[in-house]
Amino acid sequence: MRMECLSDGVGWHLGMFGRRRRIWEKCLGGKRLKKVLAVWFLILLIPYAVTLVWAEEAVGEVQEFTSLGKREVRRQRESGRESMDAEEYLIGVLAAQIPPEYGLEAVKAQAVIARTYLYGIFGERSVIEEEELDLDYMEWKQMLERWGQRGAAKNYSLFQKAVKETEGIGMQYEGQWLDALFHQISAGRTRDGDRELFPYLVGVESRKDSEAEDYLGIFLFSEEDFAAKIREITESGEVAAANIFQSIQIVKKDAAGYVEKLQIAGNLYEGEQVQYALGLPSACFSITQEEGKIRIVTKGVGHGYGLSQYGAKAMADSGWKMEDILQYYYQNITLISE
Repeated sequence: MRMECLSDGVGWHLGMFGRRRRIWEKCLGGKRLKKVLAVWFLILLIPYAVTLVWAEEAVGEVQEFTSLGKREVRRQRESGRESMDAEEYLIGVLAAQIPPEYGLEAVKAQAVIARTYLYGIFGERSVIEEEELDLDYMEWKQMLERWGQRGAAKNYSLFQKAVKETEGIGMQYEGQWLDALFHQISAGRTRDGDRELFPYLVGVESRKDSEAEDYLGIFLFSEEDFAAKIREITESGEVAAANIFQSIQIVKKDAAGYVEKLQIAGNLYEGEQVQYALGLPSACFSITQEEGKIRIVTKGVGHGYGLSQYGAKAMADSGWKMEDILQYYYQNITLISE
């Protein structure tokens, strides 16, 4: 059988479709063929149409805050310098800060924390530069990559709802915006902050954190690897690998179990220094020896101050509201609505 090649690939396909259609018409009849083609057209069109609906819903949500104009964040993107309403900006911040599956009330609490931070940076200004912020931000494209089209639209809607239902709300202590510290998982109790700098950071029980998947961590180091990492701490001094375990002594822990001071090879370190040097998720740790290796067991993820995100999730699951969650983790604070 000879095939004629039309002027290009597209033409070839159209030509073949025309031939096949004539064959189908002979077999099915003209009217029946039209019905078959119509069904196939719908089958091909429906997934595309559903995708457009999801995208349109998300885009519509993105534009909903642009009329507020109270505070704006200026940011640099590929298209140039642009301004975004601060409330809208919070949606991308929440996406980067807290898992959407933690529930609306926990996400609302996180929205108030993030807004409080922004308000502290804004001060009396109405416009700030994104470079001033120590915040992670998730773009819509990144949401798509992480959660897919349907998941991104669903999670975006949740984050937007959390922002809208807490719109304008921040936390103050004695008339000043809080430095509202937070972390992923506590060691079962949050830590006391400095009484002068952070009088609202009073340690509280957060026992449900022990149910989190990453609550416990176990890490093994050879003496050589352990010593090499400790030597990377600034002004560490000489740290020999031989018999290093015998030189380790935890000097002080706080009320929540986090290591504040420890001695290694005659040098005194802060718990956070050793945590970062060894790449541990928390400064709440114990150190033992196991078959010639140094074994470290950690509890929690993060610094342990302020709100525990997993604890907030557990409270939200038990029916706690955003206001109650925040006033539990931050003592004697006032929720301000602007």
